[in-house]
Amino acid sequence: MKQQEFIINGHFLITPSLNAIRNLQTQKEMRLEARLMQLLCLLANTNGEVITREHIIKEIWNDYGGGDEGLSQAIFYLRKALEDTNKEIIETIPKKGYILHAVITDTKNNALEIPRPKSGKFMYVILAIAVGIAVFIILTNAKKDGQTEKDIMEIPYPELNEDSHTIITVDANGTKYKLIQIGDGRPDFYINDKQVGIEEQEKYLPLINEMSEALQKKNSSTKRL
Repeated sequence: MKQQEFIINGHFLITPSLNAIRNLQTQKEMRLEARLMQLLCLLANTNGEVITREHIIKEIWNDYGGGDEGLSQAIFYLRKALEDTNKEIIETIPKKGYILHAVITDTKNNALEIPRPKSGKFMYVILAIAVGIAVFIILTNAKKDGQTEKDIMEIPYPELNEDSHTIITVDANGTKYKLIQIGDGRPDFYINDKQVGIEEQEKYLPLINEMSEALQKKNSSTKRL
């Protein structure tokens, strides 16, 4: 298991001897519990390969009875430490375990460590490149469609139409956002007249809340008149 310093995705410096993770961009450092660091090192050693929950519990928790719950909590904290909000770095494989998708760099000689594929082919290198491209595309599309938090906060104050249940706004890129809310029920949210699913709405919560509050204020002022 890794004991020397290594870097994940060129972003996080991992120092196992200190149980520390440092964000190389912000220089902020956080300390992990010993088991969390052991788990991170175990995932790094099996980078690109599925590692079962049973194996992890045996290696890290010594088959302790509460290991299953402890593992779930540990994965949660590691994702938070690695800013893995989309669960793309540490992927959950249902009914199996977890797999780490990362580019691991050895700080000692600055050499890229590539996991040894069983097939003898460099499939994991291709996987790492594919993940990088996918992240780039997602971020590009997010910026274009006003999906980033910064873009959302820069959207001008929503304009209300005549419908007391509907509110519409347009961002600087011309993207149209519409929210329909009846009573206290969950609002329907649209982008360019295409409805956004409930799970997808999470990334737009700041805008949805702002539009909902503006709609309520408008309706309240109308009632007073």
